[in-house]
Amino acid sequence: MATKKLSKFEYAGEEVPGSAGFKGLHRQAAFETPAGYAFVVVSSAVEEKSQADLTALVIDRIRYYMNTETEDSISSLPGNALVYTSGYLKQQSEKDPAKEAKKISCLCVLLHEETIHYAAAGDVCLWLFTDRKLIPVYQPPSQAAIDAGADRNYMGNQSLIKPVTGTPEGVAPLDHDKLLIGSASLCKCLTEKQARKILQDSMPLKSKTLRLLQHACQETPPEAAALMILSFYELQNQERIVVPLEQPEVHKQGISKDKPKTNTAKKTAVKKPVVSAGLYYWLKLGLRILALLFVGYMIYDLFIFDPHPPIQIPAAITVVEEDVAVDLPEDTLSFPEQEPPAMPDDLTYTVRAGDTWSSIYRRYRVCSWFIINHPPNRGRLGREGSLIAGQSLRIPVKYSGSPDLNPHYYHEFTLDKVGSNCQNANRAFIESFEATYQNR
Repeated sequence: MATKKLSKFEYAGEEVPGSAGFKGLHRQAAFETPAGYAFVVVSSAVEEKSQADLTALVIDRIRYYMNTETEDSISSLPGNALVYTSGYLKQQSEKDPAKEAKKISCLCVLLHEETIHYAAAGDVCLWLFTDRKLIPVYQPPSQAAIDAGADRNYMGNQSLIKPVTGTPEGVAPLDHDKLLIGSASLCKCLTEKQARKILQDSMPLKSKTLRLLQHACQETPPEAAALMILSFYELQNQERIVVPLEQPEVHKQGISKDKPKTNTAKKTAVKKPVVSAGLYYWLKLGLRILALLFVGYMIYDLFIFDPHPPIQIPAAITVVEEDVAVDLPEDTLSFPEQEPPAMPDDLTYTVRAGDTWSSIYRRYRVCSWFIINHPPNRGRLGREGSLIAGQSLRIPVKYSGSPDLNPHYYHEFTLDKVGSNCQNANRAFIESFEATYQNR
């Protein structure tokens, strides 16, 4: 699947058959529904032609359900789609044993109004990458949980399965976050170090997807896998909300059966979607302060402030004016041409350890090409324009897309002009802008 760009995100997906070369056991698909954009990854651990056909059937049934069942709540739609599809597979196998579903896993993700809802069954995984950290939103049950009796909930094994779902609030990403949707072998092999190195690179999203699939399991025999990556931009979310997966607690007598099949937050969750006691206290205190300020303002406005203070008028002074006629040549009655607004001066920035071109762009909204090719920065960058910690750079904010840093010309350097990945930033772009600036 080639990279596809939409208004607030882009995505790419790919599948690899593994050492067995059996295609179709791992699939990925993306499609639009009345509730938003849906992304599905499905896989089978059994290398049979019938199982490859069933993985295609799973995607078809999920697409059908999500396009027709519009009465479901948004947060429950992915889970209901998996329940319906699993029941459909079970009915198929009862009619024809040759169509029995064997270890089929599925992950369904729905992006609705900048919020992510998901449901999972079996050996699939979901991560959120924040440019520095890989957060596991969902992972398949650990081996310890399986040994203690945890149910993997494979598709079609039962007439009614209970897929794992996220919280009703969903996952709220921020600009430049990436969502990774993967199947079984990728869940076992992908490491945060590998993912960070590839996802922080400036390569296209399609290339990142292929690289992750190629390198995730390089220390083991190649296995079949599927992966989709979503990259977000121009979102309106003010804070990131994500509840990492908490594995079920394993007791000596087995796993507790009273826990719901819904992810709960660990103590180290990035953002809790519920208000803690401490936060509630500060909110309550803040509201009391605002109320006191409002009462004080009302007292001042009603009893202290005088909207019409007395004005001292100076004594009248009589001034006698004489008309003076001045003859000016006609050619002097001209007005100077208005100068265009001045461009902002460069800003100085000292590179810190861990800085990337993405982090510098978020700070100044200046594409890396403009900084690398800015004359004052010659000799201050590493090989192929890499950043050097401790080095001082001049940031040409006259090429910034930020209205605060470049108030008169920022609209010439927004992402719709320079490209979502700054691919239009080059010498021709600068010459075109400077020609327009000089003609103003």
